[in-house]
Amino acid sequence: MKRKKETEALGDKAPKPYQRTLENTREVDETIVTGEDEEVLKDEECDEFASYFDGKPPKVLITTAAKPTKVSKMFIRDLLLVLPRYCHYYNRSDFELKKIIGFAKRRKFTAIIMINEDRKEVNSLYFVHLPDGPTFHFRVSNIRPATKSIRKKKRPAAPSELMLNNFTTRLGLRVGRALATIFPQKPDF
Repeated sequence: MKRKKETEALGDKAPKPYQRTLENTREVDETIVTGEDEEVLKDEECDEFASYFDGKPPKVLITTAAKPTKVSKMFIRDLLLVLPRYCHYYNRSDFELKKIIGFAKRRKFTAIIMINEDRKEVNSLYFVHLPDGPTFHFRVSNIRPATKSIRKKKRPAAPSELMLNNFTTRLGLRVGRALATIFPQKPDF
């Protein structure tokens, strides 16, 4: 009531109410890196992901835990709809992960994504960058399969693109660059 009376009295000169958002209430963080940081730019030029940003196409192997259920296979089908045409699914069978990594290295794969499940529910995925790492572990929750979506289950005609925003710490930049290696580096926007 008080603000309403004040805005009516002042008219156009009334101060606009201050809206609190995540961005304007965020505390200053020393780990945030700016785009002009020379040390970070030099690290990115010589890290293990540098060759993929020079135009090398990705080739990703997707596999599951030892005995996948229907839920894992549906999740992989959805992943193959979203991920580019450079991804291939191979059934793990009874092979050890070490043997699968050797197989992927010999076939010139650039990354392995292994889907893990617990109690017939996908709960995590491992992202292994080949040939020498690093390996990332991501927790997966709240999956909505494409079968419950309104859209049809067809691969889009245009290749998928990845938008990486707010990966501003050193670790965030590294994870963002790793995720970017499984998508083609030809932006189409």
